[in-house]
This record gives sequence, C-alpha cells and structure tokens, in this order.
Amino acid sequence: MGNDVLKILFVSGTDRSGSTLLCRVLGQIPGYFGAGEPRMFWNYHEDRTNLCGCGELLWSCPVWRPVIAKTIECMREEELEDTISLHDKLRIGRRWWHQRDRTRYEKYLGRLEVLYRAMAEQTGSRVIVDSSKSSSYALTLNDVPGFEVY
Repeated sequence: MGNDVLKILFVSGTDRSGSTLLCRVLGQIPGYFGAGEPRMFWNYHEDRTNLCGCGELLWSCPVWRPVIAKTIECMREEELEDTISLHDKLRIGRRWWHQRDRTRYEKYLGRLEVLYRAMAEQTGSRVIVDSSKSSSYALTLNDVPGFEVY
C-alpha cells in the first residue's frame, strides 16, 4: 500500500463512556475523520441496515460506499470469510493468533491497511479517529506497517 505514515487517534474505554461524542468532535477538526468503530466494519457486510453517522445507510453513504468498494467488494468470498473469521478470533486472543499463524495475521493487517487508507483517501484526512475502544484492537492496528497509533 502507501508509503506515507497514517496516523490513527485511537479512543479507548468502556461502553457508554462518551467515545462516540469525542470521536465526532475530533472528526470536526480539518484533516481528521471521525470513523466511529471501524473494528465493526467486517461484521457489517451481511447486515445492510447499519446507518452512518450522517443518517444514510452505510452501504449508500457517499463516504463509506467507496470505502466498501475498495475493501469488501474487491475481495473473493473466501478472503472475506477468512478476514471475518480471523477478526472475530483476534477479539478473543490477539497474541495467540499473532504467534500461531503469522502469514494469516499479516494478510489481516494488510486488509486493515486497505480499509484505513481508503478512509483517509476518501475523506482527504491525515488522521483517522477510531473510537473502537478495544485495547486488543489498538494493539493490532499498531502492528500494521505504516500506521502510527496514538
């Protein structure tokens, strides 16, 4: 992917902690994109009723539609299923998967890079604000080459 460093401002915490509000406020800064919880992105492919923060369906939102096209729609079905499977397992134990199947883990990191760079490209942002809250997910993002996670 790109050689440029992509900055991710990661909001960690618990449910109902104000992370969505913080993400939306920070997303108003020029050059920042409040992405919500991208860790849920891979689970949205089957349920097309999810709404964007703008009120549009995620699959028809002018921001997310091109991001989806660059990530999910260009993948073969087995690649998507593998990504979702590994994503779900990483939520349980990142370290185990990281060490057990390094090749598969690196493919997953590559798919995360495509997703986050597509968000940055589509929005013209230099910082992605991610309010996924999961510290395990933040550590996974930190493993993506070319990402600086704050």
